[in-house]
Amino acid sequence: MGAESVEDTIDHVIECFEREFRYKACAKKIVYTTIAENLILQDERVPDHIINEIKDGYFDNSQFELTEEESQDLSKRIVKVLDRLDITRQ
Repeated sequence: MGAESVEDTIDHVIECFEREFRYKACAKKIVYTTIAENLILQDERVPDHIINEIKDGYFDNSQFELTEEESQDLSKRIVKVLDRLDITRQ
Protein backbone atom coordinates (compact mmCIF):
# COMPACT_ATOMS: atom_id res chain seq x y z
CA MET A 1 0.00 0.00 0.00
CA GLY A 2 1.63 3.25 -1.17
CA ALA A 3 1.54 6.64 0.44
CA GLU A 4 -1.33 8.90 -0.53
CA SER A 5 -0.60 11.97 -2.58
CA VAL A 6 -1.15 15.40 -1.06
CA GLU A 7 -4.15 15.93 -3.37
CA ASP A 8 -5.67 12.59 -2.28
CA THR A 9 -5.24 13.56 1.37
CA ILE A 10 -6.81 16.99 0.79
CA ASP A 11 -9.76 15.39 -1.05
CA HIS A 12 -10.23 12.91 1.81
CA VAL A 13 -10.20 15.63 4.49
CA ILE A 14 -12.64 17.79 2.53
CA GLU A 15 -14.92 14.81 1.97
CA CYS A 16 -14.97 14.11 5.72
CA PHE A 17 -16.13 17.65 6.47
CA GLU A 18 -18.59 18.17 3.57
CA ARG A 19 -21.65 17.73 5.76
CA GLU A 20 -20.31 20.32 8.20
CA PHE A 21 -19.87 22.75 5.29
CA ARG A 22 -23.61 22.54 4.59
CA TYR A 23 -24.73 23.10 8.17
CA LYS A 24 -22.08 25.38 9.63
CA ALA A 25 -21.15 28.50 7.71
CA CYS A 26 -17.67 28.90 9.26
CA ALA A 27 -16.62 25.25 8.97
CA LYS A 28 -15.42 25.44 5.37
CA LYS A 29 -13.19 28.47 6.05
CA ILE A 30 -11.74 26.79 9.14
CA VAL A 31 -10.98 23.51 7.34
CA TYR A 32 -9.51 25.16 4.24
CA THR A 33 -7.38 27.53 6.35
CA THR A 34 -6.09 24.61 8.41
CA ILE A 35 -5.23 22.63 5.27
CA ALA A 36 -3.33 25.64 3.87
CA GLU A 37 -1.46 26.18 7.15
CA ASN A 38 -0.35 22.56 7.26
CA LEU A 39 0.73 22.50 3.62
CA ILE A 40 2.79 25.65 4.21
CA LEU A 41 4.44 24.07 7.27
CA GLN A 42 5.36 21.04 5.18
CA ASP A 43 6.67 23.18 2.30
CA GLU A 44 4.00 21.74 0.01
CA ARG A 45 2.22 23.70 -2.70
CA VAL A 46 -1.22 24.94 -1.68
CA PRO A 47 -3.66 24.08 -4.49
CA ASP A 48 -5.50 26.93 -6.16
CA HIS A 49 -8.93 25.68 -5.05
CA ILE A 50 -7.82 25.90 -1.40
CA ILE A 51 -6.42 29.41 -1.93
CA ASN A 52 -9.61 30.51 -3.71
CA GLU A 53 -11.75 29.41 -0.76
CA ILE A 54 -9.86 31.57 1.72
CA LYS A 55 -8.62 34.39 -0.51
CA ASP A 56 -11.42 36.84 0.24
CA GLY A 57 -10.91 36.46 3.99
CA TYR A 58 -14.68 36.60 4.57
CA PHE A 59 -16.54 34.04 6.61
CA ASP A 60 -20.16 34.12 7.71
CA ASN A 61 -20.44 34.07 11.48
CA SER A 62 -24.04 35.32 11.46
CA GLN A 63 -25.17 32.24 13.37
CA PHE A 64 -22.56 33.02 16.06
CA GLU A 65 -20.83 29.68 15.64
CA LEU A 66 -17.59 31.27 16.77
CA THR A 67 -16.96 33.46 19.79
CA GLU A 68 -15.58 36.92 19.08
CA GLU A 69 -12.11 35.66 20.06
CA GLU A 70 -12.37 32.62 17.76
CA SER A 71 -13.62 34.82 14.94
CA GLN A 72 -10.67 37.20 15.35
CA ASP A 73 -8.27 34.24 15.53
CA LEU A 74 -9.63 32.79 12.28
CA SER A 75 -9.31 36.18 10.57
CA LYS A 76 -5.68 36.45 11.71
CA ARG A 77 -4.95 32.90 10.53
CA ILE A 78 -6.40 33.65 7.09
CA VAL A 79 -4.35 36.84 6.75
CA LYS A 80 -1.21 35.00 7.85
CA VAL A 81 -1.75 32.22 5.30
CA LEU A 82 -2.36 34.71 2.50
CA ASP A 83 0.71 36.69 3.53
CA ARG A 84 2.83 33.52 3.52
CA LEU A 85 1.51 32.72 0.06
CA ASP A 86 2.04 36.35 -0.96
CA ILE A 87 -1.57 36.58 -2.14
CA THR A 88 -3.14 39.99 -2.56
CA ARG A 89 -6.75 39.86 -1.50
CA GLN A 90 -9.25 41.43 -3.85
